Amino acid sequence: MKSYLLLLSICFFIGCKSPEKDKSDDNDNNLIDKRNKSDKEKPETGHVSDTLFIDSGKDIVVGYSPSDAEYNALSKEEKSDMDEVVSDFNFYLGEVVDTFKINKIEFTITGARYIKIGRVTFDKKKFKDDVGIIMIKKNGENSVWEGVGTDTDFIAIIKKFYNIK
Repeated sequence: MKSYLLLLSICFFIGCKSPEKDKSDDNDNNLIDKRNKSDKEKPETGHVSDTLFIDSGKDIVVGYSPSDAEYNALSKEEKSDMDEVVSDFNFYLGEVVDTFKINKIEFTITGARYIKIGRVTFDKKKFKDDVGIIMIKKNGENSVWEGVGTDTDFIAIIKKFYNIK
């Protein structure tokens, strides 16, 4: 569990910008994670409170992985397997952060169940893999890539989706 939290923390540190930072630097992320820790539904809205809200109109890559609650619900054996998956995912995704910055693609990683970007909401429980990336273009076009990949895989996927030479 400690290694899982350490790796997740490192990836957040590398890829996310704190909401308190100056938003004038175009190369930094200005994504705001407004999710709550609770997985309980809000009866008045029909949505869960475990939601990451992101402004649309930008090129964005969102990495998703299990939340603390999802991780804690796993058996000891499942946690061991998940630690390896998340470790590999975070390592290889961390290797391509410079590609995001160079191409002005914002990046964040979340454990939130719902990822709402503009008018589009993704429910990660509908994905077959526990980790993956959601890519969104400024025009709203999106693509989801599920699972762990190497840095070479991630770069190829990102270059193809964003038409980067």
